[in-house]
Amino acid sequence: MYYHAFAATFLKILTLKMKNAENLYVKSPKPAFLFILLFILVVHLPKAASVDGDDNINFTFPDFNPNTHRIVYEADAYASGNAIQLTADQINKGLNGSVGRATYYKPMHLWDNSSGNLLLADFTTQFSFSIDSLHNSSYGSGFAFFLAPNGSNIPPRSAGGCLGLQTCNSSLTYDVNSKFVAVEFDTYQSPWDPSGMSEHVGIDLNSVKSSNPTVKWWWNDIENGGKVNAFITYNSSTKHLSVFLVDANDFSRESSSSLSATLDLSRYLPEWVTFGFSGAAGFNTTTELNTIYSWNFSSTLQVSMNTTIHPPATAPSLPVNPRRKSKTWLCLVLAIVGGIFALLLFLGLVWLFCRRGKYNKMRDDGPMSVNVEMEKVTAPRQFSYKELRLATSNFADEGLLGEGGFGKVYLGFLRDINCSIAVKRITPHSQQGVKEYVSEVTTITRLRHRNLVQLIGWCHDSKEFLIVYEFLPNRSLDYHLHREPCLLTWDTRYKIAMGLASALFYLQEECDKCVLHRDIKSSNVLLDL
Repeated sequence: MYYHAFAATFLKILTLKMKNAENLYVKSPKPAFLFILLFILVVHLPKAASVDGDDNINFTFPDFNPNTHRIVYEADAYASGNAIQLTADQINKGLNGSVGRATYYKPMHLWDNSSGNLLLADFTTQFSFSIDSLHNSSYGSGFAFFLAPNGSNIPPRSAGGCLGLQTCNSSLTYDVNSKFVAVEFDTYQSPWDPSGMSEHVGIDLNSVKSSNPTVKWWWNDIENGGKVNAFITYNSSTKHLSVFLVDANDFSRESSSSLSATLDLSRYLPEWVTFGFSGAAGFNTTTELNTIYSWNFSSTLQVSMNTTIHPPATAPSLPVNPRRKSKTWLCLVLAIVGGIFALLLFLGLVWLFCRRGKYNKMRDDGPMSVNVEMEKVTAPRQFSYKELRLATSNFADEGLLGEGGFGKVYLGFLRDINCSIAVKRITPHSQQGVKEYVSEVTTITRLRHRNLVQLIGWCHDSKEFLIVYEFLPNRSLDYHLHREPCLLTWDTRYKIAMGLASALFYLQEECDKCVLHRDIKSSNVLLDL
């Protein structure tokens, strides 16, 4: 039964792949090939390993409906105005010493060791938040995105600087019973915090005394409740935890912070964890609201479910006919040899099929084949759609940098190289957009100049066409001329003009083939000053 189910699923996927490959002009396989494939799958393949859906979590909350059951609120946390409030409001209860948590209703499968090899989950999360002191200059204490053992609750006496994560003991530093990993957004200088860092972002390992590194969050606008976008990613291969946050209304380098650390989460946390947000207001005269406006999360842990085959119950032994025994061995040998032959035949047919598809020519009157055109150049790097989807938090609206005639541009973060990127996503089903995509990549790949935005890579996967550029946080010349209150100095204007002239001279005179830009305007001039 399992063999038949696997074969049917495989054929369905293969047929879908053939259908999706029509634009690349790959011919469908012969019926005889499908019959042979079905025969091999039904007769010779072992039972297929399955992937438990509970091992992977993927969700998007553009806002928070108070009636949703997918967010669990604890203590003073609640939903209000399509947002999460982690601490009580000042009218109904008062903020002094308030503490609360908001967590996802399902636990996350963080790691698995059932196969004998430790497997860690990758995860990425993006959320928009604000910390608002309601125009008071005295505020505290902040909030954290955290992972803790499944079923974890707010510890007693954990308000203030302990952020609802651990009990504040006499030394105010460490609780031996605490188990958690957190990224804290701290707004108050506690005795255990690094010197001179009243507002800072840190990584906490079983203690709110942040481990190194810790970064000062000096560009915040807490007194006015400024909105911030945060990106947190964990790479299980490199065991790299990265944090990047940026002002939601200003993507400049001066309004962003980042930090990272290498840590094995399996050393600090159990196999299944609760995850979400925990926040606290300070005591005495401090005032603060901790608000989460949106939340995207994606985790991946590939776990094979191995089936244990139990031996049959013992039965009375019967005398064995020697001739029947020899026939049994003969059948067994023939079956093994036949299985190996069929497997080799199957692999050979698959190789021929892939080779045939790779080198198939384009039709004369059809649309452009992207793969053929892309093979003519060597791009800096080809990304998978999954990589860029994770880097942009599923192309979240909060990371939208701009929109043009053929698509949109999103802010992303590549955790493997620890840098921010700008991802141009071509409008789906736009044949003109696809042609522009091919033209843009094949042209820019050949260009190397310090005044041209660097191309990092490209992707054409899952019917998506994306171009990855370096991210320049200082925005465009148009923004600084018309929307920025501070005027550009004459020295800066001269540098911009010379840089633009140098790039144009390179495009039209110095590179191998003359390139005409044809769309030079202030909004297309990005500043890196």
